[in-house]
Amino acid sequence: MVFRRDLVSGEIHLIFKNDRLVFSLPSFVLQENTLYIAVKDAPAGNGADILAFDLNRGVAGTVLHVAQFAQGIPPGLSFSPVRKALVIPEIQRENSDLYLLPLTK
Repeated sequence: MVFRRDLVSGEIHLIFKNDRLVFSLPSFVLQENTLYIAVKDAPAGNGADILAFDLNRGVAGTVLHVAQFAQGIPPGLSFSPVRKALVIPEIQRENSDLYLLPLTK
């Protein structure tokens, strides 16, 4: 679940709810009005679906599936140096891959 807190009143509002487990920090990033979140693809699995949640419209959709999601070190989700793409690592038995998901404005 993702909550929004009003910094003046302190009120908390639920803005996103998902029945699947969200990976721990830093497995979500914010780019303008889109929150990218890594959620487990299955309760016992190591994969993840990357969801893009539009904060203005309140709509989420899967933008990428990663078979072996790397959480912790290296970090789960991060931005490219110029913040034009989301960087998503995938760890495999003998190698690893980095996915770059272009971000639109």
